[in-house]
Amino acid sequence: MMLGFSIYDSIFEQTPLGSILAPYAAEAALYYRQTADTLAQLLPRFPFPHGGEPNDPQEAELAIRLLIKAKSEETNGVTVLKKCSTSDYP
Repeated sequence: MMLGFSIYDSIFEQTPLGSILAPYAAEAALYYRQTADTLAQLLPRFPFPHGGEPNDPQEAELAIRLLIKAKSEETNGVTVLKKCSTSDYP
């Protein structure tokens, strides 16, 4: 459940095309939630206005790993959304 509602409870899912696309949207939403959660881990490491210690080798290594992970998660979300545009609809 995201933002207090489930996509399966939405009006979108009650339409013929929506019922086909809703599972894709729900799967993509999970990847984007993971992306946001991963990026959120960077906030305490590089706070405003000081900015943390980006030149510290350990901090830099962790930040790079988190960014690579976030990119992978986002790419997975995009891949799922592309299925929507390539699916055959009734």
